[in-house]
Amino acid sequence: MLRILFRSLFTGFLEIWSHKLRSTLSFFGVFIGVLCIMTVFASVDSLERNISGSINSLGNDVVYVQKWPWDFGEGYPWWEYMNRPEVSEDEYLAIRHRIRSSQAVCYLEVIENQQAISSWTTMDAVNLVSVSEGYEKIRSLQLTSGRFFSQRENHNGEPVAILGGSIALELFPKAVSAIGQKIKMSNTEVRVIGVLQEEGQDILNLSLDNDIIVSNAFINKAMGRETFGSPLIMAKVKEGQSMDEAKAELAFLMRSVRYQNIQSKDDFAINETSLLANAFTKVFEVVNQAGLFIGIFSILVGGIGILNIMLVSVRERRVYIGIKKALGAKRYVIMLEFLIEAVMLCLIGGSLGMIGSYGFLNVANLIIAQSGASIVLSLSQQNVVLGLGLSTAIGLLAGAIPAYLGASLDPVKAIRKI
Repeated sequence: MLRILFRSLFTGFLEIWSHKLRSTLSFFGVFIGVLCIMTVFASVDSLERNISGSINSLGNDVVYVQKWPWDFGEGYPWWEYMNRPEVSEDEYLAIRHRIRSSQAVCYLEVIENQQAISSWTTMDAVNLVSVSEGYEKIRSLQLTSGRFFSQRENHNGEPVAILGGSIALELFPKAVSAIGQKIKMSNTEVRVIGVLQEEGQDILNLSLDNDIIVSNAFINKAMGRETFGSPLIMAKVKEGQSMDEAKAELAFLMRSVRYQNIQSKDDFAINETSLLANAFTKVFEVVNQAGLFIGIFSILVGGIGILNIMLVSVRERRVYIGIKKALGAKRYVIMLEFLIEAVMLCLIGGSLGMIGSYGFLNVANLIIAQSGASIVLSLSQQNVVLGLGLSTAIGLLAGAIPAYLGASLDPVKAIRKI
């Protein structure tokens, strides 16, 4: 059996090599189809990994209380949510000591489009992140140098700040340590006490690289106690407590603080990262299905081309088939030759499609890297297996009919065609 298989492979190679132009045109459709599928799937998988990493940085065990819900989709009543009041620092202060299901609670507010000025340069479009005590227990912060706020600095609102990795590199030369240096923001000077590790930009813009973190007490002193951005309350759930219990408790506390009666709807949203993950999963499923449909359609067109070429090959080799059958060759031997030739054509096209996709993704990575984003597009093992599997399946389908017709030829009639 191995000898028959080897001979079939050798015969298929000779046929492909002796008809180079015809073979090239026949597997071109498979090449285009696999290129489309591999590129779409690799891009979607890479984007999904990037977004999942961004979402996971928010914490799978963290509950967020804010004005807008994250369950975007059909029937999203944005007009209703627009009239809701923003979450306030007073509400955070009223509930923080009453929460039993959370190990840490904090209040966060982002003031966008600020200007930061150091002794060396000026940086625009900086985000000023105002946080309360407990933030470092909820968000995982990697400091390359310095430290986080002390309890005294948080309580007294001292003018100290922690810089994101990109901001530190922009405001201060490489030879200068940012720790202890002063920067000016909103007509107020702050002293740098910590620098965060550079995270790289992500699609959801959840990176802290372009942020300067200060305390709520400092913001209240410098800018007054008012709402600047879209504030939220973050609560990290205790071990052993479920997310549903924590969400129910926060909803009860928020309703009591806002004096809502039993009949009224919640005028706030309680979010968790799973809502974002589910929303993006649905989007990626649609994109994957669209890419698969386009790719399979292209592969099928290529498969039809290979089917036609194989039918021509059967007609050209009918005398050869007749002689082999007259000498005692079995039907399965004839069928195997044509099936292997069709699969070889499809595998060549599929392999070239994956190589083309790999090259395209590398070019895309160079462009993305120049933009400063941290997304890396790559072909996974599952993508490669899928591409080879589809190519093999199309080859078997395209070669089935010609193989059957070739194996069904009457040897006498076939030889008479000489």
